Order: sequence, then C-alpha cells, then structure tokens
Amino acid sequence: MNDAFAAGQSLGALRKGTAIDCPIDHSEIMLRLSWMDGFSKGRCILAKAADWGELSIWQ
Repeated sequence: MNDAFAAGQSLGALRKGTAIDCPIDHSEIMLRLSWMDGFSKGRCILAKAADWGELSIWQ
C-alpha cells in the first residue's frame, strides 16, 4: 500500500499526470484507494510549489 501511495504521489506532483492514469484496477480496491490518496497528496504538493495556496475539496 505504501508503494501504491508513493507511485500516486509521484504522478500527482507532475502537471501532466491525471488520476485516470492509475495503473491499479478496481479489483484491488484498497491498493487503488491508496494510489488515489497519494495522487491527491501529490497534487497538494504541486499546488503549494506553484503558490496556488490551499486547495479546497472541490478543486
């Protein structure tokens, strides 16, 4: 699960990546959720680095 989180975070921190790029299918839901959580965290890192401020849950 940590590896899935780290992989999602790495892609989330890049401008070109999207959540649809998740390599884990729905049959492994816990790993997929971990990847998605990591992707979200990566997006927060990207936003902070771009000085966008804090993102709300709706952004």
